[in-house]
Amino acid sequence: MSCTTEYEEYVETLIVNKSGYNVRYIAYEERGAIVLELANTKDTSLVRNIEYDHSFPFSADSIQITFNNERESKYYLEEVENDGKSPYSYDEYIREEVDRKEEYISRYTRYTYTITEEDYNNAISIE
Repeated sequence: MSCTTEYEEYVETLIVNKSGYNVRYIAYEERGAIVLELANTKDTSLVRNIEYDHSFPFSADSIQITFNNERESKYYLEEVENDGKSPYSYDEYIREEVDRKEEYISRYTRYTYTITEEDYNNAISIE
């Protein structure tokens, strides 16, 4: 009988609100919606994927970002190719390898997406 150590790869996705407005971020996935409420105090929400599969938010069918219940932006997985900033674009995330000392973790990666005032300005008014 051999003893082998299982090593896991972890991914964190941080959604940071620097827009100056209250933000509701909803990612609609097959397994349900992930809802993040981010106050205008530069709140940060963390979604941790236990497995290294880059699932959140890239597996979501759509993402809706609402500002103060006044303006919103909607993004759809089919429309990854767009001219503006999109939470589906890897280029919009800061990617960093995190040095973790736990011996069972082989790699720990953090993706950070920042919602800005520019996102608010580009959002459509809710009527």
